[in-house]
Amino acid sequence: EIPFLMLDDLSSELDENHLGRVLAAGLDLGAQIFLTGTGLVPAIRSCNSAYTMFHVKHGCVSMAAEQTA
Repeated sequence: EIPFLMLDDLSSELDENHLGRVLAAGLDLGAQIFLTGTGLVPAIRSCNSAYTMFHVKHGCVSMAAEQTA
């Protein structure tokens, strides 16, 4: 089974270096990672992998314009 990690607002708790280490460890496990937060820029900069970002507003989910393949 492929693991997945759900991490809430991790960038408010960790600096960019440590955030990158957490994400890298998850990716090394082959995990799918779900991140939430209001300041995802450090997480995105730390991520050396493809990602898709979604935006949630008033209960509606939409795919954000910024993403990688």
